[in-house]
Amino acid sequence: MTTTRQVGYILVDTFSPAGDSAAVQKEFKATLKSMQMFGVENLIIDTLNNGRGSLILGMEMAQALSSDKIVLLVNEMCASMCDILADNVVGHENDQAPSSHLALLQIESLMIRKDGTYLENNGVTPDVAITVDESSSNKYEAVRKLALKVVFGAQAVKECRRGFRLCAPAGGHLACKPTDHQSLNAAPHALEFVHSRSCSGGFFSSNFRRP
Repeated sequence: MTTTRQVGYILVDTFSPAGDSAAVQKEFKATLKSMQMFGVENLIIDTLNNGRGSLILGMEMAQALSSDKIVLLVNEMCASMCDILADNVVGHENDQAPSSHLALLQIESLMIRKDGTYLENNGVTPDVAITVDESSSNKYEAVRKLALKVVFGAQAVKECRRGFRLCAPAGGHLACKPTDHQSLNAAPHALEFVHSRSCSGGFFSSNFRRP
């Protein structure tokens, strides 16, 4: 039995891209639109080790997200705008887009939730926690695999062996071809977005093996 559901994966390793923030935001929206064209209903956003960046860019990215199922990957290195995005994604109501819950106050660089608690130095408690092997060079592989299980279910990930690689080089022309995703247990119908030499300076990445 093979699932026909599709999942999109976006690595956001910084909110301080090398290129123009407006161009990065445009690229992010274009990526989400392309995912919709390919029938993506579930999205994995990888923010592991994302430590800082532009508040405005992060908020604009959060507002671009829909109410579809989103799995956000975080760790202890996530801070600042990364924490804000996490709080926004995990905190919104069931039928609301994340942007409808985006309400924060900034006082002396400290971010405060609507309930008055501080995000700074506290972060966001994940819905699903996993302990990684700090001695492993691929210690976050287990986290990414678990994300797929959350989206598809363990059996679906085990049974499916084929995915799709969607390449979007600078210029915006898309090409789709089948590929194997060994590092993610061959994610079922996964859409992997690659932006080569884009204005974002590698803001999005296809590298599932990033340590």
